[in-house]
Amino acid sequence: MKRILIHSALVAGLSGMAGTALAGADTPPTRAPMAPAAQAHDWSGWYGDAYWGNWVSSSAGNFGGVNLGYNMANGAVVYGGEIGYFYDPSMTLGNAQISGRIGATLGDNMLGFGRAGLTRDFGAGDFYLLGLGAQAAMTDSIYLRGEFDWEFPTVGGAADTSLRVGLGWEF
Repeated sequence: MKRILIHSALVAGLSGMAGTALAGADTPPTRAPMAPAAQAHDWSGWYGDAYWGNWVSSSAGNFGGVNLGYNMANGAVVYGGEIGYFYDPSMTLGNAQISGRIGATLGDNMLGFGRAGLTRDFGAGDFYLLGLGAQAAMTDSIYLRGEFDWEFPTVGGAADTSLRVGLGWEF
C-alpha cells in the first residue's frame, strides 16, 4: 500500500508539472524591456549665444557678437524672437538687431530657421535683416549655430551679406 501511495503521489506531481509546462507553451516568450527611445531636443525657452562672423559681400573684416532670445515650440515648429549686438573693429562699427524667428526641427537634435528683423548700425543707418540658419544641439543645453544673413539698407545703397558661426547655451 505504501508503494501505491508513493507511486500515486509521484505520478500526480509529474502530471502537475507537465500540465504547467504545456500551459506555458502557448504564452509567447518574454523579452527584456527595451530602453526608451531618445527624445528629440526641446528648443523652447530662453537662450543666449556668442558668435564670430565675416562680411561676405565686402572687404570689411571680421566681427563678433551676442544674441539673447526666447523660443516657443508647437510640435516640430519653433518660433520666437531675439535681440543682438555685434561689433566690427575694422569699421569701428556697432550694431543692434531685433528679429523674429521661425523654423522646424530637423531630426532629433537639429533646428533649421529663418529670421527677419531690423538692424541699427550706429553710424551707418538702418537695415532690414533676413537670415537663414541652423542649430545643432550638442547637449541638453549647449548648441552650435551657423547663419547666413542679408542686410538691406532702408534708404538706398547696396545689401551686405555675412556668415556667422557661434556657440550657445539654453537656460
